[in-house]
Amino acid sequence: MNGVQRLTWIFSVYPASNLIGDTVVIPDAVPTPIMKQWQTPEIGSICVNCDAAMNKNSTGVGIGFIWWTWEGKILSAGMIYLSSICTVEMAEAWAILEAIKRPPAAATDPIEIQSDCKSVVEEIKNQGHYFSAVSTILHQIKVQMEAFHCVNIIHVKRTNNMLARKCLADRTTQFFDHSFPGWLANFCKADCLILV
Repeated sequence: MNGVQRLTWIFSVYPASNLIGDTVVIPDAVPTPIMKQWQTPEIGSICVNCDAAMNKNSTGVGIGFIWWTWEGKILSAGMIYLSSICTVEMAEAWAILEAIKRPPAAATDPIEIQSDCKSVVEEIKNQGHYFSAVSTILHQIKVQMEAFHCVNIIHVKRTNNMLARKCLADRTTQFFDHSFPGWLANFCKADCLILV
């Protein structure tokens, strides 16, 4: 993101802000919640952010994932709607599995999987046996991970799961490999502030 893009983004997020010299002044009157964004993987790696969205006590799970280079370039993305009722852990595990089943064509670099579901990440890292309702999915994830050259899975604190929520709201399944609609590109730019 170059300087002009960065300033454009800042002014769109903080509409009441002013630029004085090289300093952006944000009024104290309107507190803005801090969103937790994408976490940069190791240099030379690619990563996938996986997330799920669901409405309590209703049918439907939205799964979203975005594959990135370590530099913040989008490689591919997808959203999958499942007409199911399940636990949060099962939905989050499905998100990881569906993402790693659909790596971008250029997925030859080391891979980092990022999920905001700590319990699923810990169960996958556990080398023992799985004794839970999601054990079959966790086993499939481990098998997929072993097929890749080098895979790391980490827990990240993210609140920006727009792709999964959009999938749930629209009840659609879509994959984006070569071109990205404007709404997805804008979301990814906002999510990738770490590169600013």
